[in-house]
Amino acid sequence: MLALPVACWLAAGAWRPGRADVARGRRVLVGAGFLAGTGAVFALCNLPFAIAGPRGWWASFQFQWSRPIDMTTNTIWFWLFRPYSNSGNAVVQDRLALAATIATLLGLLLAVGVGWLRFRRDRVYPWLPVCAAMLTAYLLFNKVHSPQFVLWLLPFFVLLRVRAGWILAYFAADAAIGIGFFRWQYLINSRLPDTTWDAFSPQAVLIGVWGRVALLIALFVVFARAAVVTPPAPPVDAEGKDRASAAA
Repeated sequence: MLALPVACWLAAGAWRPGRADVARGRRVLVGAGFLAGTGAVFALCNLPFAIAGPRGWWASFQFQWSRPIDMTTNTIWFWLFRPYSNSGNAVVQDRLALAATIATLLGLLLAVGVGWLRFRRDRVYPWLPVCAAMLTAYLLFNKVHSPQFVLWLLPFFVLLRVRAGWILAYFAADAAIGIGFFRWQYLINSRLPDTTWDAFSPQAVLIGVWGRVALLIALFVVFARAAVVTPPAPPVDAEGKDRASAAA
């Protein structure tokens, strides 16, 4: 998924900075070549296992494909369409899965398109901010959201200039849904009162779900506009020499 912004960066001519005379066709060819190479690496990594044990290799893909949208997925598709989104409603499940797929694809393409708008202004395709925006779109619209998905966002919180308030707010929402969900499961399996009127854990889940939805929408915009963190320039002495290099 994240290979597409890098390919756009290459197609925009970033691999030859300062060379505006590079033909557009050649730039596009370089970007397409990168995508082809990425696909080849994916195939080489998976092909031996697909040949040796096709059923086992396909099992994880099949599990995610056929997994119902229920309370364990913790996405907008389950909570927004309650009670019709119950896992036993096969017709609604199929339609929600299709809607999640289409919405995810459109969100990814929107992030790539926003990157081209920035390219028109800055003349450099912002592949790293676009990758971050694509990830937020994926987390927002995908039919499944697992607790460990927050780990995917951590590198972008470091590599892009994002205010600490956004990061802390997302951690709080993610903690609310993570802790609340497992506590809620304990109440359900222990046959204890588990409705939103009886316990705080289901309330924490709802706070986390909708808080995360709002934050992912906001972070899409924040990431798409963010600048990349650059290391500070090394100190120089009075003669303009790099102190670090001189010390080495």
